[in-house]
Amino acid sequence: MVLDRLYGLPSLSHARRPSLGAAVGSFQRALREGILRLFCGGRPVIAPRRHSRVPQLIRQLIELQGQSGRMKELLCSQRLVDLLTECLLDRQLAESGFGEPPGFVEGVVRDIALRYQEKLTLDDLAAKQSVSKYHMAKEFKKHTGFSPNEYLIHTRITKAIELLKYSDRSVAGVAAEVGIENVSHFIRLFKERTGQTPLVYRRKWQRPEE
Repeated sequence: MVLDRLYGLPSLSHARRPSLGAAVGSFQRALREGILRLFCGGRPVIAPRRHSRVPQLIRQLIELQGQSGRMKELLCSQRLVDLLTECLLDRQLAESGFGEPPGFVEGVVRDIALRYQEKLTLDDLAAKQSVSKYHMAKEFKKHTGFSPNEYLIHTRITKAIELLKYSDRSVAGVAAEVGIENVSHFIRLFKERTGQTPLVYRRKWQRPEE
């Protein structure tokens, strides 16, 4: 499937730290394998699909190089993960046999990327694309490998990982920032996808040699 092994990945910039292997090993392996397939398979040229975000993300990365401050590394890391995910999506869609996904599928992907902090429901996402929620959910799963809700959760956990690494927000603050009001629910979702609680993840990231 297109995205089922991509979202929820940590950034590339610090993926080499050996102590993170157990915590996010599956995420790192997925990214590493995807990158190898993408760039080492004899076809290093990527042809973005019609509505690809690749050009936009490259422009944003270039613009960020002119900025300074503590948020620069966080934002660059986030854009880089998004860019690599988008490149893999473009390649895998081209090879999947499904062809270009319907416009509303890409619309839902963009909507989640922009509104993951909000209370999003299947009805909200479908209404914005003017399509039946059942048809939307079926096509979304077909082209991404995720249900819309699974994709939303993966997006939120990805953002939470970056905030735990590069900000001093509390776990409750991180949960609220990514759109999950119930802290216990956030901790459970995070542990299911990384193998560690948010606090343990942050401590191991900050003190990798311990």
